[in-house]
Amino acid sequence: MIGYTEALTDPSYNGQLLTLTYPLVGNYGVPDPSIKDKDGISKYFESSKIQIRGLIVHELSLTASHWN
Repeated sequence: MIGYTEALTDPSYNGQLLTLTYPLVGNYGVPDPSIKDKDGISKYFESSKIQIRGLIVHELSLTASHWN
């Protein structure tokens, strides 16, 4: 299982509709994109932009709360 930020920015999903099946995915917000690993690669993102064409959700929370 990977995080939804990795899935949204994964180039292999370019142009596709993505459905996330785990309940409550995304209710904690998005991590800081400037955080890099020891090799200078983005720790939480697979590319520099969202690759999917659309995200299918059942219930959208308008309030996000991320620990960071």
